[in-house]
Amino acid sequence: MIPSLSRRSLDGAYAHQLPKASSQLLASKHARKVFQADYLPGSPRFIDERLNTWSPTKLRPAEGSAPNIEALLSHVFPREVERAHVLDMLSFHVRQPAVKLKHALMIRGPQGSGKNTIFEVILRPILGTTNLRI
Repeated sequence: MIPSLSRRSLDGAYAHQLPKASSQLLASKHARKVFQADYLPGSPRFIDERLNTWSPTKLRPAEGSAPNIEALLSHVFPREVERAHVLDMLSFHVRQPAVKLKHALMIRGPQGSGKNTIFEVILRPILGTTNLRI
């Protein structure tokens, strides 16, 4: 992930090595400048003067079973229709990580019901750390 720093933060972080780092960076012909950040799955990192914040994941589809994940999904989504939809959504992301899904998953439930576990164990590896927001 490419960090985003304000001029003040950049100058403060590198003041001990490079006085007025932001001015030198902005003046450099070697530093890439972007004027907009977009989330564009499957597109190159830089498009004209835009930064694509999407990053591909290392996860690849494979045959097999995952009984622990299936048990977790059964616990959090006891209704078969809902669980099947979530599984379809997750498998879509694994098979086609560069395609932007046109809806989001919202999980509600009492404390201790497994919402965070689903996020950490299933969603983070599938979507990638840099492609998530809580």
